[in-house]
Amino acid sequence: MTLTEMGRRAKDVSRVLNTLGSREKNMGLEEAARALLDSEEEILTGNREDYERAEAGGMSQGLLDRLKLTPQESRPWRTAFCRWLPWMTR
Repeated sequence: MTLTEMGRRAKDVSRVLNTLGSREKNMGLEEAARALLDSEEEILTGNREDYERAEAGGMSQGLLDRLKLTPQESRPWRTAFCRWLPWMTR
């Protein structure tokens, strides 16, 4: 998928999201948070592969530093989601 196609899809989805109420939007955010939490290892593995390809391709160290995601770096968003999810289900 190209960036242009992604942009079109995002715009289409935004039109649908604009028609939803807070409850529906919160349910969607909860599902997105759960999907990220459930897929953490897969996300970290994919990031490691991306990092290795970028490093082999000669990406600058500054950009590599921004690209790298470790379990320690994912901990803040994991903690935030875990705090947020129980509140969302009330």
